[in-house]
Amino acid sequence: MLLDKLTVINDCLIATGNNPVTGDDGSASWIAASNAYDRMLPVVLSKHNWHFQTATVSLTRLGTSAYPGYTDIYQKPADCLRLENVWRTDLGQQIPQFSQFGIGGMGAIVPQLDYKIIGDQIHCVGPLGVTALYVIDPTQHEGVILDVSAGILEALRRSIESLLYQVLNEDREAAIDAKKLAEMELSEARAISDQEGPRRVAFRSRFSELRRRPRVGWWF
Repeated sequence: MLLDKLTVINDCLIATGNNPVTGDDGSASWIAASNAYDRMLPVVLSKHNWHFQTATVSLTRLGTSAYPGYTDIYQKPADCLRLENVWRTDLGQQIPQFSQFGIGGMGAIVPQLDYKIIGDQIHCVGPLGVTALYVIDPTQHEGVILDVSAGILEALRRSIESLLYQVLNEDREAAIDAKKLAEMELSEARAISDQEGPRRVAFRSRFSELRRRPRVGWWF
């Protein structure tokens, strides 16, 4: 479902017993609803690694880390809402060769790299390059229209309604109830989103895989 700000705002205004707006008319309803939308959209989207909103990118090395135990500094993506995983690029490139052991089609993932965020930069040990899976912040891309699930859309509506109940209606109890409904919608949307992906198994090295194979004959 395409995410249209004005449509979502009017859905929420009507649901909370307020009059809809035709756009930025300077009214109290528009100011409150527009602010609530801009405030809650990144919050809802940051709650999970929604498939429509994730991306992978090779990070840019900035220099040598002075933090104990780490050797490299990499730049976080400018449009990163939340990091999901960071791994050594060279290890990630080894994944396809393990398909002969039966894990190639099951969504194998490389081990997450040990790293520390300092000054919004990634400090780690990745001399041959680092890749990140992250959640994109759509507010950093002007004009981008998201295609979201019904569950995410409803969670966003409920979150906005909670704020409108507080600001326009001054109804604290209704605001609390709407917030609870938003959390329920988010929980259900997360469960559905997780079901869309294949079963994932942990990354194992070639040496580990060889050890797991049955030993037959003296050549093993």
